Amino acid sequence: MIVISSQIDLRQLALIINLPCDGYDQRRAPTGTPELSSAPLDCTICPVRHLSAFKSLEPELVDLVNDQKRSNLYRKGQIVFYEGNPSYGLFCLNSGRVKLFKTTAEGKRLTLRIAEPGDQLGYLSLLSGQPYSASAEALEDSVICFIDRKIIYPILSEQKDVSWAILQNLAKEMIVAQDRAIDIAHRSVRERMAGLLLLLKVKYGREHEEGMLLDLKLSRSELADLIGISEETAVRVLTDFREELLIRDQNRQILILAQEKLSDIAGFLD
Repeated sequence: MIVISSQIDLRQLALIINLPCDGYDQRRAPTGTPELSSAPLDCTICPVRHLSAFKSLEPELVDLVNDQKRSNLYRKGQIVFYEGNPSYGLFCLNSGRVKLFKTTAEGKRLTLRIAEPGDQLGYLSLLSGQPYSASAEALEDSVICFIDRKIIYPILSEQKDVSWAILQNLAKEMIVAQDRAIDIAHRSVRERMAGLLLLLKVKYGREHEEGMLLDLKLSRSELADLIGISEETAVRVLTDFREELLIRDQNRQILILAQEKLSDIAGFLD
C-alpha cells in the first residue's frame, strides 16, 4: 500500500496486486508435477497478450515464441518455482492466479503480490542472472506458459518495447516494496487489514445488494501473508470487523458491508 503521510490514495491501491518447475529445492518437496495444458495455446490469438509485456512483439517473433514455449496446467497449491532455485526463462500467466511470496528464516510467508492473467513471472531473476528471489504458488488452477531464456534474451535485445515494459513492471514492484515496508512498520494490524480489504475491493470487488463482494477466495493465512501478520492475528481482526458489521462471510468470500468505515480505519483518501 502507498503511504502518504498517514493516508493512502485509493488510486494507488492496485499496484500491490497487479501486487518453473526447473530445479529441485531440497528445503521443500514439490507439490506435484504440472500437467500439459489440455489444449495447445496459440500466442498469435492469446486473449491476454495485450495485457503482457509482449503486446507489441513483432509477428515473426510471436510465431517464434509460440513454437518454442511450453504450456502447463498447475493445480491449486502447486509450486511454479522456488525461492533460491536457478532461473531458466520467463513464465507467462495465461489463466488463473499465482501468488509470489518470500519465506522468512522462521518459516513465515510474506506474500509479495498476486499475479493475474497477462502477467509475467520470474523476470527479476531472468534480468539479474540470480536465483529466484521469491517462490510462486498457484492460488487456483492456472495455465502458465514457459519461454526459455535462450529465446527471451535475443527478444529483449531486439525489441526495446518489450524490454521497456518489463523494466516498468520491475520499477513498479520496487516502489510497492519500499512503500509496503513503511506501511508494515508504521501502521497497526487493524489499519493494514482494513486497507487490504479495500485494496482487494478495487481489483476484485463485485456489486452486491448489501455492498461489495470480493470475487477472490483467500484463506485467512493468505490474507495474513499479504500484510505480514500471523494467521491468529488476522482471524482476530476479521472477527472484530464482523462483530462491528463492517464485513460478512459469504460462500467463502468476504462481503464488504461498510466501505466508508473501513476507509476511516485505514485512513484512505476518497
